Amino acid sequence: MASYFYLILQTLLFSFGGMAIKLTGNFLSPFMTSLLRFVLGSLILLIIQFARHRKPRPAFSLLIVLGGIFKAVHYMAENYGVMAGYSYGTVLVLPSQTITVLIVSAILGQDRLTLRKLLGTLLTVIGVVAVSWNGAEASEFLSGQAKLLLILSLGGVGAGLFNVVQKKLVADMDPVSINYSMFLVGALVCLPFLPVGGPLMTGSPTPLSVLGMLELGMVTAVGFLLQALAMKRVSALIATIIQSSMAILTIFWSAVLFHEPVTGWVIGGTAVFFAGILIVNLRKEKKA
Repeated sequence: MASYFYLILQTLLFSFGGMAIKLTGNFLSPFMTSLLRFVLGSLILLIIQFARHRKPRPAFSLLIVLGGIFKAVHYMAENYGVMAGYSYGTVLVLPSQTITVLIVSAILGQDRLTLRKLLGTLLTVIGVVAVSWNGAEASEFLSGQAKLLLILSLGGVGAGLFNVVQKKLVADMDPVSINYSMFLVGALVCLPFLPVGGPLMTGSPTPLSVLGMLELGMVTAVGFLLQALAMKRVSALIATIIQSSMAILTIFWSAVLFHEPVTGWVIGGTAVFFAGILIVNLRKEKKA
């Protein structure tokens, strides 16, 4: 039961991510937000390590450096896309993340592409395009939403590659040490982008915007630890179903708290790529 609780708690934390990014964007730029996500996440992991009576042991192997770069790409793209669009833009990261993991696993020989997986991939693409299109005119989509779709999809690629690296390292390293090391690298990667990202401060901080930034730090530090703990006992399919429900919760928070337009395109597109993600992961459950 504890594993399910960890997954549900992680899903709740992640579902508030879009809202937190939107609130933080009221006073910080996307790249500054990305940097602070890594800084706060690293500080929280340090506290966890000291609470476990362990010394922080950062490591900087090639995989650690690559993982930090991939996570920085994820955060910078996601923060930019959400701040420029709607808070439910975070749901567009999940499908491209799933597709990236599928492709990389096939290339590395860890998994093989089947007709079922290709069908699931096609559904995720259709769903993402539907959510992004959102009933707009073709010219409006190509001039605005298409750009945000590409940026958020890039964030999903970064998130997927980060997951591949993390899974490779977790067999030999403590999860806290892995994330702590990669977050330090991620922070360094964000630094050169600060001067080209416009003003670092976009407004005056408010209690809500500061709370949003703190929530992003908590997601960065704790979210992935909860996932690592849960995956030891929960099957891949069940974990995917629970984690994918984050998209539904994110859209719900967007409509209720931000009064953002949630149309039939958004709801239908989410249902389609949700089905696609389940189909992609279905075979793993059969093998378990």
